[in-house]
Amino acid sequence: MFMEITKQEFLLLFDRILDRFDQLEHRIESLTTIGGKQMLDNRDMRLLLKVCDRTLLRWRRSRNLVSFRISGKVYYMASDVHRFLRSEYYRQEEQNRNLKLNNQSYEKKQ
Repeated sequence: MFMEITKQEFLLLFDRILDRFDQLEHRIESLTTIGGKQMLDNRDMRLLLKVCDRTLLRWRRSRNLVSFRISGKVYYMASDVHRFLRSEYYRQEEQNRNLKLNNQSYEKKQ
């Protein structure tokens, strides 16, 4: 059976629904932040960085990527991830530079 409601009742109901969405959004934000700092879980990391769980595990075990657990779930602070990615980029650049220098010196010897 279909129940008819007035425009005013509809608007009140709609406002209540929007308030409920705002409450849920606030709860979700509080789950993914600590002290205003954004946290990422393994799923976020896989989607953002396009890496597998094994890679994340290797990075954690090497202690290069800082992580922590809450109720058995692994989280990373976004700032730590940014720092890690920046350091990995510079490390890779240094390795490439050294490889080029080694190749150049090898070519000069021949």
